Amino acid sequence: MRSFSRAAALLIAALFIAYGFSVTNEQSDKVWLLCLAGSGVFLSIAWWPSQTRALPIFNRTLLRWVTLLVVAFVLISIQLVRVQVVESARISNRVAIAPDGETVANPRGRLRALDMRRGRILDRQGRVLADTIKRADGTYQRTYPELSTGALVGYYSPLLYGSSNVEHAYDAYLSGDRGGSQTSEWLDGVLHRTPQGHDLKLTIDLDLQRKADELLAGRPGAVVLLDAKTGAVLAMVGAPTFDPNQLYANQSQQTDEQLATVQAYWAQLNADPNAPLLFKPTQGLYNPGSTFKSVTASAAIDSGKANLDTVFRDEGALNVEGRVIEELNRPDPNQVNWTLKDAYAYSLNVVFAQIGLQLGADTLLDYAARFGFGQALPFDIDSAST
Repeated sequence: MRSFSRAAALLIAALFIAYGFSVTNEQSDKVWLLCLAGSGVFLSIAWWPSQTRALPIFNRTLLRWVTLLVVAFVLISIQLVRVQVVESARISNRVAIAPDGETVANPRGRLRALDMRRGRILDRQGRVLADTIKRADGTYQRTYPELSTGALVGYYSPLLYGSSNVEHAYDAYLSGDRGGSQTSEWLDGVLHRTPQGHDLKLTIDLDLQRKADELLAGRPGAVVLLDAKTGAVLAMVGAPTFDPNQLYANQSQQTDEQLATVQAYWAQLNADPNAPLLFKPTQGLYNPGSTFKSVTASAAIDSGKANLDTVFRDEGALNVEGRVIEELNRPDPNQVNWTLKDAYAYSLNVVFAQIGLQLGADTLLDYAARFGFGQALPFDIDSAST
């Protein structure tokens, strides 16, 4: 029985450690410390010396202290594995703002960026969206020749603000830390050579991106164009946006006056009530509008409340507890009976309001969750939960 209890305690300790390793969000450090403490308790239970009553009190005390030291040593070893292996990339790329407003980041990254040709970011036809140029002093500088993709590509600012969006999501490939042969990566590490970055080709079509940017015309909002067959993102534009060229800053490449200009631009972006640093297509939250009718229709059909031929009456308006829903989409104002199929085709607000009332809030929320509402999008760059 005693051996079974020890095995169970070891298993629980291992589960604590495994769960702590799996948590990688901004709260991971707090969760990890709790998991580490929990595993320490169960390791102590698993390894606590038994049948020591017959031993002299000095020997018994010494044995117990040795057990605690062994547990502490194991916990420190596990912590080192987490810091140096599991969380090494996140820790090395961490950027924080000190109380005095100074940006604090790992200096090795910005120094390495001086000698590294960071990979280009290209559209689907190979047109350059982000490039790295060699300066007269032999160091490299990041540039963004296409402003319509600036917010999507994101900024890269080793000295001050780190990176965002595509630059951040694919930093390991763009910086050459991943994406090459394992042999060359190993040699770069052993010989302390600065790796050279790999190019990254997006599914974005620059012509469509420019057109979407032109049509949005700086109005707050987002435009996303997908390939219906493959799901490839052909255009993704948000407004208002920013110029990532004005946020680039690296060690010794700018004068104090130039750095002050970069910081002033950053402060301006953060003070803007329209939040230009927030990438609207993936991080903005908007009412779903008529796209939610797909959820409503699916819920009605799947739950048996209606089928495509079910007829609904639409006289042009519907009063719902004092709120009048007007019908502006009827192709024929004289027609009052519509099937669900026609109502979906013409996006009839009154019909779908009636369906929503019949389904009820709980059913609608259930089907919305099945469609992914309330969850972050499974996308390459960070996205908000809808």
